[in-house]
Amino acid sequence: MKENMEHFQREAERIYLEWDQALSNNDISAFLALYTHDATIESPLIPHLTGRDTGICKGHEEIRHLIEKVAAGKPPARKY
Repeated sequence: MKENMEHFQREAERIYLEWDQALSNNDISAFLALYTHDATIESPLIPHLTGRDTGICKGHEEIRHLIEKVAAGKPPARKY
């Protein structure tokens, strides 16, 4: 059981670091590779950033559009 938890923690950290790296580099392909093709993202920022009526993006194409908007509006030096 402890080994499973340690594995889960390592994988969660790896995914977080890859997600952050992809966003930092505006690497949309790397970002999307972290999500299944039928993934769903829900955020109150989605309507604000995309002009959509709903705060839900489903699938790679909708997520790609969201991340393109995030990348375009991201300041040159991100703050953590």
